[in-house]
Amino acid sequence: MRPLSLKGHERALTRVRFNREGDLTFSCAKDKKPCVWYTENGERIGSYDGHNGAVWDIDVAWDTTKCVTASGDLTVKIWDAELGSCLYTINHQTPMKSCGFSYSGNLVCYTTQKMTKNLSTVQVRDLRDGNQMVEGAESFFCSTFDVNATTALFTQMDDLITIGFESGLLQQYDLRNPDSPIHTNESVHRVSLAENWWKIGDFRWRSTEKRGVFNTGIANFQLRI
Repeated sequence: MRPLSLKGHERALTRVRFNREGDLTFSCAKDKKPCVWYTENGERIGSYDGHNGAVWDIDVAWDTTKCVTASGDLTVKIWDAELGSCLYTINHQTPMKSCGFSYSGNLVCYTTQKMTKNLSTVQVRDLRDGNQMVEGAESFFCSTFDVNATTALFTQMDDLITIGFESGLLQQYDLRNPDSPIHTNESVHRVSLAENWWKIGDFRWRSTEKRGVFNTGIANFQLRI
């Protein structure tokens, strides 16, 4: 397969994801318009218009009916993936840094940046509960941190969420009993943050027959499993 050049964004890319079937590619950048493309030929299908700042992350539900974006304009938006219309907008006091759907597509998680008096947060909302999606509503899971949570990912169906921090720490929470993390990596990646050298920029999860495996990408050019 020859490489494709997808030309449509005006500024640097921040995230590229495929849908489950792999026939569609979703991208976002430091411009305001996330895009969707045909993977086979690189043709741009359209864009999701509504953000007013850099879009840092994008994810698509397993059935490709919805996508979610996290932006520096202090919002997370849930979109109709086919029509491009905005279904919900979630506002916060600080920029949104990452977002993702659960395996069922019913839950959405996102992380917010620490700024001045506002701590970094990780929140989870249930799209089936209209009360959680209105302006000013509380999420059913919210945890605050004194260090930036850079990314979050559902790692066991809709029950477990794993959070990566700029300190190199990973924490895993069970949403059925979310008072404290059930797992953490106290030794891996934990080094002085003089230059954010161990900052976790992203991680992926792969489930196998015997275990689940993390790939973590960090700022010192290392990939750890």
